[in-house]
Amino acid sequence: MRIPKPILTAVIVALASPLGAAFSTPAHSEIQPESNPKVVLTLSTTKQSFVLNEPIVMTVELQNTGNEPIRTLLLETGPMPEDIKLTIEKEGVREEYHDGLFIDLVVMDPLELQPGQRVAVDRSLFYNGRVGKQAFPSLGRYRIEARVYYQTQQPPATGAIEVMVVEPGEKDLALRDRLGSEGELVRLFTVGVTRYCRGSEEARCVQELKDAAFHQPESSYAPTIAWLLASALNWKGLSVEPRENLREQVLNDFIERWPDHALAPGVLASLVQIATRSGNSEKADRLKREFASKYPNRRSVISSFTDTKE
Repeated sequence: MRIPKPILTAVIVALASPLGAAFSTPAHSEIQPESNPKVVLTLSTTKQSFVLNEPIVMTVELQNTGNEPIRTLLLETGPMPEDIKLTIEKEGVREEYHDGLFIDLVVMDPLELQPGQRVAVDRSLFYNGRVGKQAFPSLGRYRIEARVYYQTQQPPATGAIEVMVVEPGEKDLALRDRLGSEGELVRLFTVGVTRYCRGSEEARCVQELKDAAFHQPESSYAPTIAWLLASALNWKGLSVEPRENLREQVLNDFIERWPDHALAPGVLASLVQIATRSGNSEKADRLKREFASKYPNRRSVISSFTDTKE
C-alpha cells in the first residue's frame, strides 16, 4: 500500500494543577469558531481519566463545513517525527515530542471530503522518543491541543481536549506486578512485544503476556497488552507458530471483552485483514459491513479494504 505523508501537528500542554476527582465520562471538545469556518476538528477519548502508565488513545475527527470539497491526510503509523510535531509543557518546561514505535493502527490514505462529510482517525500517545520518556509521566490534568493542516495555504483546523492521569487501581497493580515491575510495564508499552520478548523464550513470553491481559481484563493496561501482542504476531519477528491463528484468537478475545475500547476499530480492521488473507470472502465482507456500520467516519480504513493489495 502507498503510504501517504501525515500532516497532523499537535501540542500537548500538561497543566500543573492538583489532582481532582477522576472523570468517568468521555472527553470531547471542538475548536473555537475563530479557528477556521470551513472545517471543524473534534478531539475525543472514550474516557476522560487514564491511569498512570496507560497509553492515551485519541480520536481526531475532521468535518468539512464549507461549500467545496477538501483533500486531507491525517495520520499514519510508526515513528514519523518530521510529520507529527508535539510539544509537552508542564510547570513551565516545554519539550518537543516525537512519537516512537507504539501501536500500529491502520494506515490512513488521502481523502477528498465533500461538504458535510467527516473523517475520523485514532492516535495513541505514550512515549516521547525525543527525550526518552513518557508523554504523561505523572499524575495530574493534561490539555491536548491538535492542529490539522488539511489543504495547502489554508489555515489549520485546531482543537483541544483535557484528560486526567490518576493512580492505578487494584486490578492495574495486580497486572503490573504480574509483569514483574512498573519498569517492565513501561518497557513493554515503549518497545512493543517483539523487542520485549527478545532474548527470552519467545513462545513462553507471548503466552505469559496473553495470560496477563486476559486473566486481568478489568485492568486499564490489559487491552493495550492484547493489542500489542496481536500487532507483533502480524510480523515474522516472533518465533511463535501458528502465528496467524494465535493473532486471530487474541483479536477475537479482544472484541469479546472490550468491544467499546478506543482500540476496537483497529482490532476489527485487523480481523478484516485476516479474513481477506485467508480467502474467506464471506467473513471478510461481513466484517467490513460491521466496521462500516460501527465506524462510518473511519473513511480511510473503509477505503483501504478495497484498495489494499496483500
